[in-house]
Amino acid sequence: MTYLHLKRHVSYGLIAGQAVFLDLQGDRYLALDPTLQADLLALQAGDEPIPAEREARDRLLTTGLFQQHSLKGRLAPVDVPVRAASLLDESPAPARWRAVPRAWACVRRARQRIATVPLQVIVENIRESRFDADRAASAEEAEDAARAFLAARALVPVARSCLLDSLALLDWLGDRAGPATLVFGARLDPFGAHCWLQTDRTLLTDAADTVRTFVPVLAV
Repeated sequence: MTYLHLKRHVSYGLIAGQAVFLDLQGDRYLALDPTLQADLLALQAGDEPIPAEREARDRLLTTGLFQQHSLKGRLAPVDVPVRAASLLDESPAPARWRAVPRAWACVRRARQRIATVPLQVIVENIRESRFDADRAASAEEAEDAARAFLAARALVPVARSCLLDSLALLDWLGDRAGPATLVFGARLDPFGAHCWLQTDRTLLTDAADTVRTFVPVLAV
C-alpha cells in the first residue's frame, strides 16, 4: 500500500480553495494546475492521508513536491491561526539606549544569514533550535522581550523587512524563542508573500491589518 507524503522541505496552505506551496529547496512559491489541484484535494478529502490512486499519485509525483512511502505521511495543509492582536498596534515602549547596540548586532547577523544561507537551511536551523529553547519560557516573557527589541529596533538605521526582522527578533529572544512561531504566508490576486513571528496570543513583528491579508503556508 502506497501513501503520498509532502517532502520535508514542502508545505502549503489553502487560499480560497487553491493550494499554494512553499518549496524551501527550490526557494519558490507555486500553485498546481487544475488537474493536479483536483488530484490533491480528492486525496485530502478522505480520511487523510489515504492510499494514493495510481494515476493521481503519478501525476502529483511529477511536481517534485511529493514522495511516496509505505507508511502514512503528511498531506494536510498548514493550520495555524493568524493572531488578531499585534505588539505593533500598541503604544511603543521607550527605548533603552544601551539595548540599541544589541539590536544592531541582531539585525546585522540576520542580514548576513539572509545573504549567505539558503532559506531551507535557515528554517531547518530554527527547527533544530527548538530543542535548545527554554521550555519554561512563556508567551508573556517572549512578548515582553519583543517589546524591548521593537523599541531598540526603531533606532537602528536599517529598513525593516519581514524576514530580516523575524530572524533578528529570534536572535534577540535566544533560548526564550520557544513560544514564538515563524509563519510564512501568501495571498493571491495579486500574488504576495510575507512572513512574521507570533505567539499563541499576539503578532510580534507585524501589524494585524497587514498579516490578516495572508494565509499561512508554513509554520516553524
